[in-house]
Amino acid sequence: MRSFLPVTATELCGDLPNRELVVPKPAGGSGDALEWAEYEATVDASLASLELVRDTGEPVQRRIVLALDGDTIDWEHVVAILIDGSDAEDSVRRACEATTQDEADEALEELLDFALQWYDASERAGLARVLNGCVDL
Repeated sequence: MRSFLPVTATELCGDLPNRELVVPKPAGGSGDALEWAEYEATVDASLASLELVRDTGEPVQRRIVLALDGDTIDWEHVVAILIDGSDAEDSVRRACEATTQDEADEALEELLDFALQWYDASERAGLARVLNGCVDL
């Protein structure tokens, strides 16, 4: 079973945080139902990542979600890193800086038009280096 962990760019540089995983809730037994449930879980995890960016003052303004095999939170179980492209940074920033509900809703609607880009877990060091400048993983 796949599960999803919302993180920030800074957290790509160290041990994984111990926070709640987002787990798909399939409505049926077909492959399409599971695929849709995983998509919804990814969106939910990306929104949680957005909250982390906002609440921690994360300098890298991107949503990041780790896809894990199972429910064990460690790098060995991470199979993919899902991350906003640089073109989504302005939308993330607007969502984080919104001062009214209307501003937040508008920014979020715009942000959800951006698909998260998938990277293999083996690309973690390169992503961390590009986003944070950290090299010791």
